[in-house]
Formats: sequence, structure tokens, C-alpha cells
Amino acid sequence: MEREGWPMSFAHNAWTYQARRALLAQVVPTYQTASRARKHLILNAFVQATGYARPTAIRLLNHPPSDAQRIRRARGPRYGAEVQQALFLAWKASHFVCAKRLVPSLSPLMEALEKRGHVHLAEEHRRQVLAMSASTAERLLRTHQASDAHGFSTTTPGFLRKEQLSVRTFALWQEDQPGFVEMDLVAHCGTHVDGCFLYTLTLTDLATCWTECIPLLYKSADAVVAALEQARVLFPFPLRGIDTDSGSEFLNEALIAHCEHHQLTFTRGRSGVKEDQAHVEQKNGAVVRKAIGYMRLEGVHAYHQLREVYRALRLVVNCFQPSFKLQEKISEGDRVRRVYDVAQTPLQRLLASGGLFEKQQEELRVHIQQIDPLALSEHLDALRYALWCGASLPKALEAFRPLVRFTQEICVSSFLPEPDEKAGVRRSQEDVAQREEIVNWPRTTHDPFAGCWEEIVALVQAHPEWTATQIAQEIGHQMASHLVS
Repeated sequence: MEREGWPMSFAHNAWTYQARRALLAQVVPTYQTASRARKHLILNAFVQATGYARPTAIRLLNHPPSDAQRIRRARGPRYGAEVQQALFLAWKASHFVCAKRLVPSLSPLMEALEKRGHVHLAEEHRRQVLAMSASTAERLLRTHQASDAHGFSTTTPGFLRKEQLSVRTFALWQEDQPGFVEMDLVAHCGTHVDGCFLYTLTLTDLATCWTECIPLLYKSADAVVAALEQARVLFPFPLRGIDTDSGSEFLNEALIAHCEHHQLTFTRGRSGVKEDQAHVEQKNGAVVRKAIGYMRLEGVHAYHQLREVYRALRLVVNCFQPSFKLQEKISEGDRVRRVYDVAQTPLQRLLASGGLFEKQQEELRVHIQQIDPLALSEHLDALRYALWCGASLPKALEAFRPLVRFTQEICVSSFLPEPDEKAGVRRSQEDVAQREEIVNWPRTTHDPFAGCWEEIVALVQAHPEWTATQIAQEIGHQMASHLVS
């Protein structure tokens, strides 16, 4: 059947958009001047031919779209290459924080980069960088971001009764004053938790968000106490209290005695509730995992290289990486709205907290102005690269791996005290004396390791990170090879 010279024999799925629009242009004059009965016939034929829904067809026939084509002109980029390059350098100097944390600190970062000749901007371009919104900066930096991975949890229940330590309550803590920190361990186990591997002890101050990372060769109460001693020297303010989870590395007599000796408030979170240590858990991902990754780290060489990485990372995180701090929670019906302060670096919060003397504050300001943030970030990348290369090499080549050290000439770090190496030496001497006491311990039953204690002590001294199972396996291999020979 044909109506007014246009065919009705085509199926609607064979009609293109342009063909439907051409048919609509032909049918509209006839439809709008036709009678009610004729409109009904034309509408039925139009719906059958085009496949439009009946309300859509009625709307198109009564109000056809305009044929005027809108002229589309390509809009040029608002931010040129100079502005984008300056934004990228500032992002790199802050070691790749998110745009919401980067934008509030662009002014001091750009001033530091221009002072050292990394950026040369005209006044108009500099104004564009400082006036850029967080969403625009996020869009420009989106192509340089990568997805995150996930790690494993190695927390085991503590040996002490949990009633011996109180769950943290806010009445015991003064979170507006520096010195109260949350503490947690990060396992660098890679894809499995078998054998021995390195750990990182992360400590985060609640008032200033100041974060310190200390590497551990193995997980034990003595190692945690030694790392806490190093952290007490590194923090620019005295510690007043620590809060941990319920892991065995924290809930033990050694750490409790250490806190009692130094008059530190020691509290714990609830078992299995990560929200109780939300601050340090966030730093585990934003600081440790982002800088180190999820590779497996083991051995003495990796331990020393990881320590060099943290010497540079602590300056980047605490002096040049702004972060948000939760101010309050507002309940709005079933929802909770969180209010954050302006993004600031931990150093800025520390200077504004009044927790330091005027002389200490002035020394911090003078020394921070001497640091080149971009050079520091690039040096941190070089240290991380050395750590990753060492982790990817076979363990037999550990003696040939060069140790890349943190260079003092790149940034001024004298205002932050260095770890007490003598304390580590004293602890190593105490460990050796303790091993000798264990070796000379009298036994009343048959000693299964009689005749091989010298080999065991030699293996412990050569590989202090090995577990007892690994040492026993190595002794068994040596004995088997001796019998075969």
C-alpha cells in the first residue's frame, strides 16, 4: 500500500536516521492539513514504516525538528602546555597526591619551583595555575594515574588478655595536641605469607598527621620496641601515647614495660575493627603502599635500602604532601556529612599547633625553605627504583647489589634528627649476648641439635631474618649433603 507517493513496503529496521528524517519532511505538510480520519491513517502508516513509538511519531508530526544546523566550532584549550607542565611538576614535587590535596598547596609549591628555576611562567600563566579548580586539575592529571593493588593481613591475636589494656576512649586522649599516635604494621610479603619478609611500622600523629615509617627485619616484640625507640627520636615533638590493634606484636609484656618506663599512654582498638585505627590505616595505603607497593621484600640488603627510602619519604610526606583532616560529622537524616579542613601539610599543622618553642619553629621554617621539593621527589624515585631492582634480583646476587643511600646534599634534613645508630648497635650486642646465654643453657634431656649449635649460631648471625623453620631446613640440607659426600 502507498500513501501520497511514499512507499510503505520497507521494514522499519532498514531505514536509517537520515531516511526517517527525509520521510518526516515529506509527510508533515500532508499530515498537518489532513482531516482527523486521514491523520489516523497517515499516522498508522508512518509508525509502521519508521518503527517510532506512537507518541514519538505524533510529537514529530505536530512539532517537526528544525532543519537549521548548529555550527560547531572547535573550542581551544583554556590551559596551554606551559600551565599543564607547571601543574605536572607541582604534582610530582608533592609526590603525586590527589588534586583535592594538591590545589590548596599550589601557591607555596609554585613559589619553591620558581625559586629554584624548575618553572618559568608568565604572570598570566601563573594566575591560571593558581586559579585552577580541583576537578580541572584532576582531569588534566588523570592520564598519569594508575590503579591500586591490594595486600595481605598478617595480624595474629596477642598473647596477653585484652582486659589488661583499655580500649581507646577519647577521654584519655588530647587529639588537639601533638604526641598521641596510632601505630600499625605493614607486611611486605608479596603474594604469599610463607617464610620471612620485611615489615614497616607506621606511626601517625592524630593532631598533625605527622607520619614516620620504620622498617623491621622481622616481626617480634623486641623489633617493635626498637622501632618505637627510633620513632621517638625522629618525631620533632615528644610522644604522649600510642594506640595499636590487638596483634601479638603489640600486646606483649615488652611493649607494656616500655610504655610504662617512658610514661606513654597505651591503648588498643577492638579486635577486627579497622576503623579504630582509621588514621594509620589510611597512611598504610596512602604512604607505605603508594611508595613501596606490594612486592615481596626480604633480606638484610632490602632492609637497609628500605630504610634509605623512608629517610627521603618522611620529608616528602611531612613537609610537602598536604592532607585533609576531619573536623566534624553532621547527621542529616540517614546520611552523615563529613566536614574537612583546608588541605595542609603536617609541618604546617605542627607549626600552627603551638607544640614547639619559637626557636624550634624558626629552625623548621628556615630549613624547609632550603629544600628543593622537585629534586627531593626525583631522589625518592631513584631510591624506590633501587629497592625494586634489588627485590627482583635472585637472592644469590644480594652481595653484589649496590646500596643507594639518601644523599644529604639534595635536601637539608638536619632539622629532623637521624636515627640513633648507637642504640641499634647496643641492641645487637645485647642480642648476641642473649644468643650466647641460649647456647650455654644447660639441658636435662637429650639435645637433638647436639654437635651443630655452632652452625645454627652462624646461620642466625648471617641471616637474622630467617625463621626457625628455615634454619632447620638449611641444617638438614647441610647434613644431607655431608652424608652424600
